[in-house]
Amino acid sequence: MSSDVGVWPLSGIGDDYETTYYFDNEISLLLKHNDPNITSVIIDYKGIRDIDSAGIYLDNNTNLKEVDIDDLPLATNDNFNTEFCTFLSAIARSRSIEKLYIGSTSINSIEVIESLTPLFSANLRDVDFNFSIDERGAELLASTLSNSINKLLTKFSFRLSQRVSNKTAANIYTALADYKLIQLHAKGKVGRTKSYSAISRLLKRPTTLKKINLNWLQSNAKYIEILANALIDNNTLECLNLTVRKDGMLLIAKALQKNPQSALRAIDLSGFCFKNNDDTAQVMANALASIPSLKTIKVDSLSPFIDILQCPNTSLENLYMDCHGVDLGSELGSALANNTTLKTLSLLLGRFSTESSEVLGESLFSNNTLKYLDLSFAESIHWGPIFSALSNPESALEVLRLYGAGVEDDDLSLMANALATNGSMKELYLDGNDVTISKDGWINFFSRLQSNTLEKLSLSGNNIDDQVVPSIVSALRSKCPSLKKLELEYSQITLVGWMALSTLLMYPTLNLEYLAIGRDGSSRDDDDILITFANALENNTSLKTLHMPTSSITERGWNVLSNILCNKTSIEATSSSNHTLQLISDEYHYEQELPEDIRSLVRFNRANDTVRRKIIRSHFSNNGMQLFIDDNDIDAGVIPHILAWIGRDFFGHDLLFRTVKSMPSLFG
Repeated sequence: MSSDVGVWPLSGIGDDYETTYYFDNEISLLLKHNDPNITSVIIDYKGIRDIDSAGIYLDNNTNLKEVDIDDLPLATNDNFNTEFCTFLSAIARSRSIEKLYIGSTSINSIEVIESLTPLFSANLRDVDFNFSIDERGAELLASTLSNSINKLLTKFSFRLSQRVSNKTAANIYTALADYKLIQLHAKGKVGRTKSYSAISRLLKRPTTLKKINLNWLQSNAKYIEILANALIDNNTLECLNLTVRKDGMLLIAKALQKNPQSALRAIDLSGFCFKNNDDTAQVMANALASIPSLKTIKVDSLSPFIDILQCPNTSLENLYMDCHGVDLGSELGSALANNTTLKTLSLLLGRFSTESSEVLGESLFSNNTLKYLDLSFAESIHWGPIFSALSNPESALEVLRLYGAGVEDDDLSLMANALATNGSMKELYLDGNDVTISKDGWINFFSRLQSNTLEKLSLSGNNIDDQVVPSIVSALRSKCPSLKKLELEYSQITLVGWMALSTLLMYPTLNLEYLAIGRDGSSRDDDDILITFANALENNTSLKTLHMPTSSITERGWNVLSNILCNKTSIEATSSSNHTLQLISDEYHYEQELPEDIRSLVRFNRANDTVRRKIIRSHFSNNGMQLFIDDNDIDAGVIPHILAWIGRDFFGHDLLFRTVKSMPSLFG
């Protein structure tokens, strides 16, 4: 379940795996031919073979919108620096790229920014520079921002080194005043008086700025006061994330309380440690309670913030608190009893006595607005009253997270009973309860499970082995008709258990879309595990993502999966292959570590014309994708079929023309 807190930090490229591609030879070719499906790429720079061609293809492409340049070496040499900057210069000539991320690197920042300068005058709207920018690089960045022709930048995230001067930092913020900036994330050094004055002008002027992240602020109260004064009159800022010391926090709190027109919807103060018996927490809580638009608060736990739930005019919907062993159950239960606005409640590391658990359980039973509850890493909690509260058929709770929460066998029985009557629960996370839940506890849970509305069940990191699997399979195939995602990583299941679990993919009544399996590290059985699930996918039309260890899989395993994804024995067999699986990955990689053939086939499964692409590659050309470019060595008997198919081109309308042009002897 998403929330306003998700805006920190800036959202990353590649969040949607189904539309983001890792740059390789195949993607390079598709970019060359301007495939409209390729709009977002993640570049593992160390894996690019022909960097010069890659840059040219990126330069000429008009459909590419997002580029993430990651995995850069921290130690570089002159040859690499020159090559990389040449590559960036090619990217900078693009007129379609709107979103750019560059990860950490030791390359001189002035060379990077200098190479990218033309891109700021193109179509660039969202930039995240995660590398450290030194003084000279910062000077060039300020100049580039000032002199760019098109002021289209709306989201900007950058990291200044501690050696950047106050004047230069201020020049960057001053230059940003000419942009309709929506989101600003200043990482590293912010600056001093001049910088804070420039930032305050961004907040004071008629501004579009809605989200600002300043979590490395100077402790000097003089600087914070400049920022605080700007907040008094601001009526556009919706999201504020900052970390300051006590005197600065008091200034911010007083400023917020003086602003009756504040549009603030989300505030993240989790970087500040509010101490017990400290008036700072009460002052800030009072300030936040006075903001009618406030929807999300993220703080370290103290009772003053809970009191906001009882304010008559509160519109608070999301409350995230790191409790650090503080028992807030009774206070929280009382606050929730009459609250009708809260939708998300996260109490990490909370401690609940038997009494406070009962109070919290009673309030949860009567509450019909809370949709998301996270009690992960709870300490000494009595789950009975809380799980019993979930049995209320009027409950609105959709997501329950209990990672490492010390859930025990008897508690699971209560959970099974609650799911039988709860008509809203969609996601249940029971990860990391391996110490407290036994194998018999899991078997009992699944045997007691009744028909429910679960869409995601996460059981990773638990005491689950082959003996438990049959009860899981039996329950899920008949009692969980809505289940879409199942996570069973870091378990004790062996090949025998995985073989039994794979049968879930064969039941027409269960439409899993995401499955995470495997153990910690590689196994000699990984080939057989992959083969087992590949065979189960032969007639499956629902699974899109298979998440499992891949590092130790050999050619034997990959060949079986390849045949399932594209059976080449006949056109009919190819047409009947699996066209649904779109992603196979392990914990650390997306698709760049997959064999080229597998990587290509899962990409085909994301396309609108999947079957057509597979048939053309498998039956009309020995060179696969080369058919679409310069291959003249094609049997004349299949030419009419090829021309008919390529008339519906996924590269663009000129492919048929180029094909005819490349074979003049056939059309002379």
